[in-house]
Amino acid sequence: MLAVLVLQAAPVSAGGPGSTQSGPVYKARLFRAEIPPAHEVGVTRIGVILPPKAQVVKVEAFIVDKDYGRRTDGWGRGRCDLESGQCPLPATGIARLTRSGTDVDQEVAADFVNFSDSETRYGKLRVVFLPIGSLRKTYRPKSCIVRAVCGFAGPVETDMFTPDPDDKVVILPD
Repeated sequence: MLAVLVLQAAPVSAGGPGSTQSGPVYKARLFRAEIPPAHEVGVTRIGVILPPKAQVVKVEAFIVDKDYGRRTDGWGRGRCDLESGQCPLPATGIARLTRSGTDVDQEVAADFVNFSDSETRYGKLRVVFLPIGSLRKTYRPKSCIVRAVCGFAGPVETDMFTPDPDDKVVILPD
């Protein structure tokens, strides 16, 4: 009598040298910045730079009263709801979420609003994405020192944009 033993291996989600890999491998990029009080700037755009053909899986925005740096426990308390634009910290919010791209790279950006006239806030934008193409050639622009921390921040300079805390987030198409 011949016995047959069938073994099923679980798929590997991320492998090291010499291993096989199955399933998608997601990457994350983030950028942190200071959000000045309303009388100084009012709206600060924080963006993340991604590879040109990456598929965005998840976008998260956080606003807190202290810069927690690389620690994730403090940032979690300031997670914003991108559907409504509301954030747990009073007098803060997300006014707009945008995505744009070129042949060279693409950007996902959020406009962070600080309605406080005296308090400085801190914002973080985190984007989880699926790179398209070789993982060994994950895109890293010259402006980024670290692969995972890659982005930009600055004031939104337009007279036509006046944020309203009761407005919903506007997501602009690609």
